[in-house]
Amino acid sequence: MKQLTKLKFDNIKLVLDTLKNYGSISKKQITSITNLSSVLITKICSELIEKKIILEGEFLPSEKAGRREQVLHLNYNFKYIIGLSFFSDSSKITISNLKPSLIYSREYLFLNKTPEELIIIMLEELKEWMLKNGLKESDFLGIGIIAKGTINRLENSIGIDIWKREIFIKKEIQSFFNIPIVIENDVKSFAIAHNYLYPKFHDFFLVHYGINGIGGAVFKNELLINEVDSIGKIGHIIIDPNMEFCSICKRRGCLESLISIKTILKKETQYFNNISIEKLLELYNEGDIEVSKLLNESAKYMAQSIINTYSIIGSKDIILHGDLFFNENYFFSLISYIKRYQLGDFYKRIILSPLEKEEIELAPNILAINFFLFQNTDMLEL
Repeated sequence: MKQLTKLKFDNIKLVLDTLKNYGSISKKQITSITNLSSVLITKICSELIEKKIILEGEFLPSEKAGRREQVLHLNYNFKYIIGLSFFSDSSKITISNLKPSLIYSREYLFLNKTPEELIIIMLEELKEWMLKNGLKESDFLGIGIIAKGTINRLENSIGIDIWKREIFIKKEIQSFFNIPIVIENDVKSFAIAHNYLYPKFHDFFLVHYGINGIGGAVFKNELLINEVDSIGKIGHIIIDPNMEFCSICKRRGCLESLISIKTILKKETQYFNNISIEKLLELYNEGDIEVSKLLNESAKYMAQSIINTYSIIGSKDIILHGDLFFNENYFFSLISYIKRYQLGDFYKRIILSPLEKEEIELAPNILAINFFLFQNTDMLEL
């Protein structure tokens, strides 16, 4: 595999980014958008066409004599992507092309299995699916893996917050497949998906509040990470030091230990049997007193946490994603508390996530596409 020089890497990435963001456009248009020379654009596009990474399309109409401009577009079926998602209550396989469009998905609810047993089941079924569809390892650009909570990028491990121990996922997969792997925390992968699918969001703080917990991610033209993976972890800031220690972060009274959805559901079991998040929100919308107290308290603590975290991060936008944020009554309560605690128009920075359900489902695939196609173009062997 040839190693690209940084300049060539940057130029190829710029061309690929332009095609992704603008769709079907000509070399002349790419030249105008990128400010690269027409000779360089022709050279890069010729290499990408030869590799079938981009395809030539129709000719543009022209009233001038001579050769007409031909549009180019990304070949989204150049390779396939495997996505693996691991959460506390379920795991999933998603296979897509490079757009990404979902081709296959399978959810696993084997909560009685060890993580190693679960992973083997998933990989064996994945191998069977590839065989059935006549696909080889070389047909795949990479595998994107996302997992709830803490991950270790250096060791390629997941699972501390799910199974209370590290699972060296790369080693497990390499016993089945020789396909490149990238791993990321679930909420950080959602941030990557936001920027990838909606590039107008390039400087934001993402807050996720769902059944799997409370998480945050900071994106400033790229995902911000550090060695201990602490950037943006809004779920584990201390809210009430008089409360018990959190089993995950080992801090007293962190946000997640106080208002996680699972904590709220557990409190409500004294009033309702087998209560689900759907039933919880239904009761909230109906004005149930006990549920309203809990969720309004949640909104109060969340408002404080968002304001305090923002004062350190200072992103342009604050994007909210998750079950409670999408509830109209909860969002109204949250904004009301934010206006109470922060004067001015700070609340206008807060945006509900535009990500659709399928786009979230494809987060591990987007992670892999973004990393292997747009951030690591050495993989394309140019």
